[in-house]
Amino acid sequence: MARFGLSRKAEYAVIALARLAQQRRSAGDDVADPDERLMSARELSEAENLPLPVLSGLLKQLQRANLVVSRRGVHGGYHLPTDPERIRLASVIRAVEDGEPVRLARCCGPEAHSDHAHEAKSGEATTAMETCRIACTCPIRHAIQNLDRQLADFLESLTLAELMTD
Repeated sequence: MARFGLSRKAEYAVIALARLAQQRRSAGDDVADPDERLMSARELSEAENLPLPVLSGLLKQLQRANLVVSRRGVHGGYHLPTDPERIRLASVIRAVEDGEPVRLARCCGPEAHSDHAHEAKSGEATTAMETCRIACTCPIRHAIQNLDRQLADFLESLTLAELMTD
């Protein structure tokens, strides 16, 4: 059976952000000291049963994207700098997937438009999009690209807060 969904990295990132959102909520938005909202990577890992090395790397990526803030030291940790209502799922995915959007088929990305997408470039490694032999004549390419746009719009509209509602 084919599987469509978020990568494991994106899943872990969303789970960690949801836990930080819960921590933010339990500390209260009016708490003046953000230290009361901090959770260490180890605490997050143990609370959600996520592998610490992977989670630590993801938290660094989320920090570079300004989705989390960190504080170093013995009493350090991570917290959300903004309300969960302002964090878009698309932003989370881009942060941990090196800016790549979610696509239904890799071969239908913008790079697949070339008439010579299937020809190997001289001496360079090729990607799945470059090796697709029917990218230019594919009967479903435009439909898949349309679905990709709709998916991107949906992920852009979906917030962390909405994911956390029952």
